Amino acid sequence: VISPNGNYVYASNRDVSKNPNPSRSSISVFAVTEDPPNSFSLTLVQKVSSLGNYPRYFQLLNGGSDLVLVNQLDNTFVSYEVNPVDGLIDTNSAVISKPKSPALLQPSYTLFQQ
Repeated sequence: VISPNGNYVYASNRDVSKNPNPSRSSISVFAVTEDPPNSFSLTLVQKVSSLGNYPRYFQLLNGGSDLVLVNQLDNTFVSYEVNPVDGLIDTNSAVISKPKSPALLQPSYTLFQQ
């Protein structure tokens, strides 16, 4: 996912082994630097736990000030606040919920539409 200002890229990290380890599930934040002419470089600036197992679907909302994600293997939904100026995820802002119906977390490209 690319931040609205184009300065940050967010990527999910998942353990794809036969028995995924939740401690390896995270979101990485990369700063984007333009390297003229017409190229860009990424620098890792933060890596935070997804607070679940296998972060699959995530999106920035509210102009990039919120990041929401779904952990596929344990059916958890996590919401973080994001500082839109420096792109960093506020790990103290995490809200975790587990819907009663796992169907709410099934793959859907419209899951997080605003």
